[in-house]
Amino acid sequence: MSSVDFYYDYGSPASYIAYTQIEKLCEKYGVSVNFKPFVLGAVFKATGNSSPIVLPSKARYTLMDFKRWADYWGIPFRLNDKFPANTILHMKLAAAVKLHHADQFAAFQQAMFEAMWVNNADITDAAVVSDICRSVDLNPDHLLMQTEQDDVRNALRANTDEAVALGAFGAPTMIFNGEMFFGQDRLPMLELAMQRQAS
Repeated sequence: MSSVDFYYDYGSPASYIAYTQIEKLCEKYGVSVNFKPFVLGAVFKATGNSSPIVLPSKARYTLMDFKRWADYWGIPFRLNDKFPANTILHMKLAAAVKLHHADQFAAFQQAMFEAMWVNNADITDAAVVSDICRSVDLNPDHLLMQTEQDDVRNALRANTDEAVALGAFGAPTMIFNGEMFFGQDRLPMLELAMQRQAS
């Protein structure tokens, strides 16, 4: 089975929007999804890029466009009051869950994305993050300890370095058959690539 590598950061609204669609799209064409948490800030630094939020005119348009895409796909979306937020810890948590608690990874993904982009949760608050972990039967204290382990740190760093090496400059970045697709607005182009493979 072919697969899509999905590089993402919970702090990216575009990652959330694409996340809501990617599994349905892949299932339609018999493709699997390999979720690869990375650190968007490190990608920006490595590539000289920056968030569109730093340029006021671009920020206004981009945020409006996120709402358009959410409406297009009929999904809930609310810009988080803490955006942009430092999500390094949250991405370390994702890497730890994927490595050590694979059965709960899908539920953790959904809970974290929805907390940030649906429920306007303050994910900079440690108590809020702990509640998110508990909501999917994960022990937050144990998970926090795992985020400091070398295997978790190395996995997150490897995903980030790998994404940059493949040409990523933002999130989400999706790789399918060696071809890169950036942003939630490129999902239709990704679908065309899947259609070509299936034909």
